[in-house]
Order: sequence, then C-alpha cells, then structure tokens
Amino acid sequence: MRGKRVLFFDEFPWLATRKSGFVPAFENFWNTFASRCRDLAIVVCGSAAAWMIRNVVNARGGLHNRLTRRIRLEPFLLYEVQQYLQYRKIRWDQRQTVLAYMAFGGIPHYLNLIRPGQSAAQCIDAECFQPEGMLRSEYHNLFAALFESYETHEAIARALSTTWSGLTRDQLIAKARLKSGGGVTKAIEESKGNVWRISDEFSVFYWNWMHSKSSSNSWLRESSGRRYESWCGYAFESLCFKHIKAICAAIGIADVQTQLASWRYAAKPSTEDEGAQIDLLLDRADRCINICEIKYSTGPYVVTKNYAEQIRRKLRVFQRRSGRKQTLFLTMITPDGIKPNRYTEELVTNQVILNDLFATEV
Repeated sequence: MRGKRVLFFDEFPWLATRKSGFVPAFENFWNTFASRCRDLAIVVCGSAAAWMIRNVVNARGGLHNRLTRRIRLEPFLLYEVQQYLQYRKIRWDQRQTVLAYMAFGGIPHYLNLIRPGQSAAQCIDAECFQPEGMLRSEYHNLFAALFESYETHEAIARALSTTWSGLTRDQLIAKARLKSGGGVTKAIEESKGNVWRISDEFSVFYWNWMHSKSSSNSWLRESSGRRYESWCGYAFESLCFKHIKAICAAIGIADVQTQLASWRYAAKPSTEDEGAQIDLLLDRADRCINICEIKYSTGPYVVTKNYAEQIRRKLRVFQRRSGRKQTLFLTMITPDGIKPNRYTEELVTNQVILNDLFATEV
C-alpha cells in the first residue's frame, strides 16, 4: 500500500474515561509500534480544550513530547458562515445569519441543521424547541460527554448565564453554590481573565430560553419582547468579541498593535462616587484608546440625551480612575449604524456596522 495511512481519533477525551484504560493503551500503542511506522499518521481530536492541553499537549507520561503539530480548530466567523450557507444554497441576508449565529455560534455541526427555505427563527424553533429537534437534548449530552464532573461545569455555566457583565471567581463560586478547591479551579481553567463570562453562544441560549420551564416551546412566539431584546443585546456583544480583527480593520487600526480589555470601577457605597463599566476597549500602541459601545437594534440606533450622559460619565470615570492619559475615541458598534443627531456629532468618533463584521479577514 502506497501513501500515508491515517488513524483519526475523534473526541479523544470521551474515549479516555476514568476506568477505560484507553490512555495507557494508546501510549503503549504509540511508543512500541505506531511511532516506528513512517507511513502512519495519527490525529487526535477533542472538544474539551482544557483536557486536551492537560493530558495530551502537556502530558507527563507516555505521551510527553510526542506531538508533531497542533491544530486549533476555531468556530466559523460570520463571513465563513455566510460562505458555508451559500454553498448549501441557503440565501440569507446578514440579519438572518446573525440571528442564527447568536443562538448556534459558528459551529458547523449546528449550522448544518439549517435547511433551505427556513428563516433563522424557524430553524431555531425546529431544532431547539420541537420534540424531534436535534438540539433539544444537546446541552446535557454535550456536557456529560466532555467532562467527568459535568455537574460542576453546568453549575458554572448556569451561574454565568444570569449576568451579562460577568462574575469574578469568588462571585462565581458563591452564585453557583460551589466549594472552592482544586476541582472548581480545574473546572474554571477554560476561561481567561479576572471576570468570567460565557463565550459559547449555544450555552447562553440554552440557559436563557430552552431551560426555562415557563417556555411556550415555540421560539416563533418567544422571539419578541424585552426579554428577547435583552438576550439579543448580550448575544450580539459576544459576537462582536469574536470579530475584533474585523472591528479594528473597520476603524482603520488593523496595523496598530492593539490589546483587547474590559474595565469596571465600582462606586463606593454611601458616597457621591461614580461607578462605570466598559465591556470593550481597544488599547492601542499609538497612545489612543477606543471605548466601544455595542448596541443591538433593528434599525439605526438613536443616541438619546440620557444615553449621551451615560457615555460622558463612562469616559469621565475611566479617565479619572484608570490613570490613563491616552486620547479616548468613542466607537459605536451597531447592526445598522447610528442616527445622526447633536449627541452623535459631539461624542461618536467612528462606527462599525454589520457589513464590517462580515468582512473577509486577511
């Protein structure tokens, strides 16, 4: 037989359950036989990133320093989702694609459930809420398959789903009613930073809609009202965090070294102290900072007098409490842009719209 022979192990962590003995057997197979076969390539794949890093990439036993190459498969970005749907003869506009992305994320397996002729709402309703829906039990099945102590991970996800602004580690432990220790620390390893937020769109969607006992079991009826608007706001914000390169390109700083950050200052109780929270700021090497306001709307966003004052307060508190002396630029990120008025003329430096988020990354 000529050419390479390839063995592909999908969901490696699922195969390597605690009492399976799979990892020692695989280590022995590789070290005594497979590593000597020049025509054999072995690919191991796993969705549980922390497990793969701990037990394969940073393995201390028989798999130590055995990797030839690491491939990190990221979810699709918006332009990739659009290309994939077009390949499947699904002709959606950008708004439909965004609505599906906010529920499913850029996961090809979920996007493959979309059928030609369906709207985003119809697809979400059919796959997540109807009894025969493919994603009706996906959430619990996924956690049970990926994590041994999946109840801890579910508790963490549920706690984070109750707040849009994120939680500190101590707040998260208290909210999820967990005991601080090694197991909890290991469960939180997959997040980054000092404030934890859910980055997986489907997890957010599940805890806000599918888990609710008061759900009418029809997304077509649920997708309206203030609760829906609140979810759209958070989901759109999460989407924007995953398209930072497109945002930087849209405001002309693609070639400027830029760090992504969030910032918050809590006002002291019983004082006239002002608090503020900035969910996204772009700290640039050219001594400028873009303060990004992300707002989801179904038409041009209107900056009102009250909202303008909130923005002024954010900028004022940030300059006073952060100690940063850089020039501040206010960037509005909205689906359809902002409606010009005297407040936008005073405050807004630049804006990003849906078309910018769909831009192909170089």
